[in-house]
Amino acid sequence: MFLLRKYVVFFSVVSYLEVNSKSQIKNGGNEAANKIFPTMSIEEQQCQSLNLTMEQCCNIDELKELLCKKIIIHVCDSNVVKSVPNVVLALLAMVGNSLVIYSSIKDWSVTPRFRKLICGLAVSDFMFGLVLLLYSVPGLWTCHWVYWKPLCKVISPAILFCANLGIGFVVLIAIDRFTGIIFPFSFWLSKNIIIMFFFLNIFLAFGSVIPAILSQKISKFNTCEEDMPKYSRSYSWFLFVVYYLIPVIFTSTVYTILIVWLRKVQLNTNVLNDEQQKIRQKANRSITSVLICITIFFAIFVMPSKIVWIIKEELGFARFSGQVTKNIKTVAEVFYSFHAVVNPLIYAFADEMFRKRLKLLFCSKMKNRRGFKSSMSILSTRTFSAIQLSTRS
Repeated sequence: MFLLRKYVVFFSVVSYLEVNSKSQIKNGGNEAANKIFPTMSIEEQQCQSLNLTMEQCCNIDELKELLCKKIIIHVCDSNVVKSVPNVVLALLAMVGNSLVIYSSIKDWSVTPRFRKLICGLAVSDFMFGLVLLLYSVPGLWTCHWVYWKPLCKVISPAILFCANLGIGFVVLIAIDRFTGIIFPFSFWLSKNIIIMFFFLNIFLAFGSVIPAILSQKISKFNTCEEDMPKYSRSYSWFLFVVYYLIPVIFTSTVYTILIVWLRKVQLNTNVLNDEQQKIRQKANRSITSVLICITIFFAIFVMPSKIVWIIKEELGFARFSGQVTKNIKTVAEVFYSFHAVVNPLIYAFADEMFRKRLKLLFCSKMKNRRGFKSSMSILSTRTFSAIQLSTRS
């Protein structure tokens, strides 16, 4: 009976607050349209007066309607903290990966297959940077969707598509190295099989973003948002397992086996004292270490974003303030963008072949410039001499 009286008092208080909130919004005019008016904190206090937690209150059907909703009026402000790093990272990804692509296609006919797959990874990372740049630039001054409205269903899913495509290439590179080193005459190394895996990777990456394409829409506040109420949880777990957990476990296992195998071969080669075999195994160890670094940094930079999505689906962010939630998501998204930037840096520091190709690229450019300058100076000297002769005559 006493508890029932408490509920009656609580209903009257909440009703008063709701009416009062609506009147404040109505009287606020245009100024209220740029503010958020939350009622959660007051509702939490009322729950505490009933000796109940917010979660317990929301589980009571009679109170759910009044307690577990917010009176929210949209706030549109720029997210410079997220947009500036993303713009910088997008530009770095485009520059770095364009160098990787150029160094690969320059001698495409003699480029080894795993380097062609690395070129494919660089193309997906370049595309990721390009789409991320388009997505992030408007965030420097507004949250509104500034592009053509149908592009809302393209740009954001395209970021996910490029990332998933890159993950597929990481797995393909691991398979190619494993079979190429341990089973050099395997059926899986045939050109047709690799081409089949190449197109399968594109097909799967596109299929993985179809739910994202269908759920993107322009909200009533003119923002591009994801609205996936029914299958959001399943989709988040699908992306976490298929495009993070399985690739990380698979590539880690493959490279662990490769390290053990290469170590065993190295010991045998030292006993036989075969110089050619030593050179070959040294090259295999070098490129394997590069690919292991790619896998490690991929796991580190992608993990925060995946975990944030899982936490959102399983626990929610209701226990955190709006600013804390925004900061967590910002850090996770910026970390996620790093995975497209780090690979060219790994090649520059750890891959001797990549460094040689870059040297040839820049040195040839410098030589061409010097050759052009010297030829121009010779031409101008000859012209000057001819003018002098004509004047003397």
